[in-house]
Amino acid sequence: MPDTDYVALGRQFLAALGAQDWAALRALVTADVTWSFPGDARISGLAEGVDAVVAKGQVITSSGVHIELLNVLAGMNGVAVSLHNTASTEDGRSLDQYLVTVLSVREGKVYQIDSYLSDPAKIVLYFGRST
Repeated sequence: MPDTDYVALGRQFLAALGAQDWAALRALVTADVTWSFPGDARISGLAEGVDAVVAKGQVITSSGVHIELLNVLAGMNGVAVSLHNTASTEDGRSLDQYLVTVLSVREGKVYQIDSYLSDPAKIVLYFGRST
């Protein structure tokens, strides 16, 4: 897959996530997709399989997170997206987090998603601790 296709795939993934278009997201990933997310928050850990990845996306997007795309970076085996996520709630919780999410690609589909956070400890303050 040419680098330009990786960039397009990264943008499509973010567009599907941002629009909460779960059918589009499902079409972009493999059946055995995984999503790793650091920290001790409710959204942290490893999601395995399409349903678990969609569920993680649903928790993130339903929590009022604004995803700002900073850059899309193509590599040999996928794409990295640089993001700035912000949010605030009526009860005073807020989120201001820079992150990079790496999408590894196999046969034109995302099979592995790895998120890297600027401050993993702060994600707990917004999303709550995992149980």
